[in-house]
Amino acid sequence: MISSGVRIGTPALATRGFDLDAFTEVADIIADALRPDTDEAQLDGLRARVDTLAARFPLYPDLTERTR
Repeated sequence: MISSGVRIGTPALATRGFDLDAFTEVADIIADALRPDTDEAQLDGLRARVDTLAARFPLYPDLTERTR
C-alpha cells in the first residue's frame, strides 16, 4: 500500500462550528508543525494558535465554570 497523504476527520470540527477560516487555520497549523525546520519555540506558538481556536469554538458552549 502506498499512502498519498494524511486524512484528518473534519466532522468533529464542523460540529464545533468551525468555519472556512478556522479550517484554513487548522491546515496552516498542521503544515507549519510538519515542517522539518520547526523548532520548540515555533511549536509553542502553534499550540497558542490551537488554544485560540479551541476557545473560539468550545466543545460544550453552554458549559461554563459556573455550571460545572
